[in-house]
Amino acid sequence: MSYRLVVSGVVMLAILGAVAWAAEGEAMTSSRGHQGPVWSAGLTPSKLGWGADSKAYPTRIAVNPKDGAELLWVPAGSFGMGSTEGPPNERPVHRVSLSGFWLYQHEVTNGQFGQFAAATGFADSDWQKYAEGREPHPVVRVSWEGARAYAEWAGVALPTEAQWEYAARGPKGSKYPWGDQWSDRKLCWWWNRGQNEDVGTFPVGSFPDGASWCGALDLAGNVYEWCADWFSPTYYAQSPAHDPPGPEQGETRVSRGGSWDSVLAIGCRGAFRVAVEEKHRCYCRGLRCAGK
Repeated sequence: MSYRLVVSGVVMLAILGAVAWAAEGEAMTSSRGHQGPVWSAGLTPSKLGWGADSKAYPTRIAVNPKDGAELLWVPAGSFGMGSTEGPPNERPVHRVSLSGFWLYQHEVTNGQFGQFAAATGFADSDWQKYAEGREPHPVVRVSWEGARAYAEWAGVALPTEAQWEYAARGPKGSKYPWGDQWSDRKLCWWWNRGQNEDVGTFPVGSFPDGASWCGALDLAGNVYEWCADWFSPTYYAQSPAHDPPGPEQGETRVSRGGSWDSVLAIGCRGAFRVAVEEKHRCYCRGLRCAGK
């Protein structure tokens, strides 16, 4: 029996069960087995009774009933976006302010992407080739268009480039998600990769010491992550100071975060950015979603 058929038979029941549970109560179990309140658009920490919306709650999650993903609150704030330490496309450092938003704590997994594929018939990828027996690993070989389709199905969106970098670096503009000092043991990269010879990822969340200030995991390493934005050095340097939405058009999309095949630490910094064609599918690139 193929992996696709297994997914379509078992996961559809999980989807229906999650939705039913979400309709009945305030809490549900995530795809990782953790309890949290059901997430919906417009929700904030104050509405959940957690406290002020101006704070991060790195140990608390809300759960997306569509795919079971765990979401973290990223409070409104500002930071110095960009860096003078990397390639020219990271310059200049410019001040950006963002409204509060939700971010998936982990990269989208093979198991979650299987739910999407079973529900929609999505076939524009060979992601299954690397997925069997690796359900908790991040999905790979997904194009930008496929990533956007997943996000729309899950009722969320791809993060903007500014949202992604803010979640990774925080108000202090840390070099890496965990701080300014490099540590080769706090992420999955070439010199600390998984054992699979084709795709050297770890299961998502395997490096809790690499968490960012808001609690997000694997923002450095494991897989590169698609952002919503078109890639444009010009726009990047002159973007709006508040909630920059990204350029209206372009030729390539933004990819962030380093991956298991990153050989150099410079590629795992929070400011590192890569231009990638929309249709490109890679064994080192996946996605993470965001919501308002």
